[in-house]
Amino acid sequence: MSTDVQAGEQRSRRAVLAAAAGSAAALVAGSLVRPLSTDAASAALMTEVDNATAATTSITSSVNGDTSAGFETTVSGQAAAIHGHSPEGIGVHGTNPTSGAGVVGDSSGAVGVFGRSGDPNGYPGIAGNSAGVIGYSGVAGQSGVVGIGDVGVESSGFIGTFAVGAPAIVGLGDGLGPPGSFGTGVYGYAGSLNPPEPPNNIGVYARGDGVALALKVQGKTQFSRSGRSYVSSGQRSRSISIAGLTGYNLVIVTLQTYRSGVYVAAAVPTTGKFTVYLNKAVTGTTYFAWFIIN
Repeated sequence: MSTDVQAGEQRSRRAVLAAAAGSAAALVAGSLVRPLSTDAASAALMTEVDNATAATTSITSSVNGDTSAGFETTVSGQAAAIHGHSPEGIGVHGTNPTSGAGVVGDSSGAVGVFGRSGDPNGYPGIAGNSAGVIGYSGVAGQSGVVGIGDVGVESSGFIGTFAVGAPAIVGLGDGLGPPGSFGTGVYGYAGSLNPPEPPNNIGVYARGDGVALALKVQGKTQFSRSGRSYVSSGQRSRSISIAGLTGYNLVIVTLQTYRSGVYVAAAVPTTGKFTVYLNKAVTGTTYFAWFIIN
């Protein structure tokens, strides 16, 4: 066989091999950019496509005791690292059956976790547009939401929980216990790291142990069981009707009008009212302020 014929056969073989290699490369590239078939989608999670499935997709960190995340995303700008969307169910659900956390949000200077509500349909059992974040605990004595500020000195300025809204914070005793047992709506405690259980059927309960203050108010306060009234000229007593009052309530009364030699002799509570008695009849309208403690 001539040299020219042999060279032609070699070039022909090279062309065939090159064409075959090119076809294989194109096939692989096409498989990377095209969505997998229905059968293959169950075995691979692809990016930038909709991985439609009726089963649960899970990513597990298999190292025992490892505190790293099984799945981690990083973005730049204002995009969302993870966006969970569910028209009727739960967008993102984190579960941890042991002692860790189901969902952790870390931030070096911004917001760790941001919960936003804007769905007019709301969450099942919760009114629409009602809450950005709902915390629930089914374990007795454990909190649904815990806000922790700096444990250092008072001047540090760190805040455990900060709420802005109308109203900012609502505490609801659910009343799911025995009949007449409504729990405690808001429990404020200052003391050790192991606060005792609050009493029952209280909207807001404040407790301070040791040198800690249970309640400190800076600014105006208003109480529905307080007021201002008067004893008419020529009289020495006046009764004020208060729903729910009993003979065991504590009533404090102080004069708001100066009358020489006149003072409050007694403030006597009875069922549905209390009566203010002065030491003598007054010569003009004499005002007094009253306050019921319990």
